Amino acid sequence: EKCREYMHAKFHCTACSRVTDDLHQHPLLKVLVCGKCKSAVETKMSVKDPDCSECYCAWCGSSNDLINCRSCRKLFCISCVKRNIGVECSSEAKLYGWKCCCCSPELLQELTMELEKAFASKESTGSSSDSDSDDSDEDIGVSISSKKTKSKKIRRILDDTELGEETKRKIAMEKERQERLKSLKAQFSGMPMMVNSSTYNGSLPEGASSEVLGDASNGYIVNVVREKGEDAVRIPPSISSKLKTHQVAGIRFMWENIIQSIRNVKAGDKGLGCILAHTMGLGKTFQVIAFLYTAMRSVDLGLKTALIVTPVNVLHNWRQEFKKWEPTEFKPLRVYMLEDRPRDQRAELLA
Repeated sequence: EKCREYMHAKFHCTACSRVTDDLHQHPLLKVLVCGKCKSAVETKMSVKDPDCSECYCAWCGSSNDLINCRSCRKLFCISCVKRNIGVECSSEAKLYGWKCCCCSPELLQELTMELEKAFASKESTGSSSDSDSDDSDEDIGVSISSKKTKSKKIRRILDDTELGEETKRKIAMEKERQERLKSLKAQFSGMPMMVNSSTYNGSLPEGASSEVLGDASNGYIVNVVREKGEDAVRIPPSISSKLKTHQVAGIRFMWENIIQSIRNVKAGDKGLGCILAHTMGLGKTFQVIAFLYTAMRSVDLGLKTALIVTPVNVLHNWRQEFKKWEPTEFKPLRVYMLEDRPRDQRAELLA
């Protein structure tokens, strides 16, 4: 009886609200969408480089009335929230922000049940048509069981005592780095404060002078927190003039984690590395290029090459960005692409 009801039920796409027989699961959410909407969202998701992409709703792909999640920073449009979760939720999200349905899947409980109902209807229709074939019940049972998803095994979090030696060593290095930075920041906080300049992302007191932080005309200083006797290292002025405040902070963050200090690099310290986790469209590519010019042209650290590993579809975009942001003060960095060289020469290029 229930199967017959499901077969004749009408299902609505949660992205465009149209009645549809073309049933699909949303690429990110456990909700029902039509094939057209699924394709539209997947197309938006396929743009890997944030500098070449637009902001869009993770549910329907539109770019109007977007709100971002406090936790994962994904964007959703007010229309999708209002239509699928409720007017009250959309009003609160507008006023106070919200934790999206990717981070709080319980918001989608009813829609997930609708999805399961839709696919149950689809499977029951398929199995009824298969009953006319010569397949045995055993074969049908095998095909159905193969569709069942395996339950995920949730692993417990390891205690500190269970961590490997390498992990413990890395944790100790990170603690040592943080203590060193804290000590250096304490020294710099006593420096005289003059004319208000670009902020240092909260690491120094407000009102820090251009002598401490640098400025766009002379080049922002990346090693604001540095060892005694270490010279200030500046981002090339022609690049500094185009940087936004958050991008300057991002370059300083990379310097603190990768370079740490000129003395450390020259002593052979490889640094700890970092993840620049800005949201889409905030210029991470530009920040990396500015950092490379600062580390490889503004100061002699002995760094000669940098390897950029990126998805194939944005390879040429990276080369264009390097061309676009060439500084006027220094010789441009030479950019090579492996695909431009014969296979037998690629190992030599990487070396």
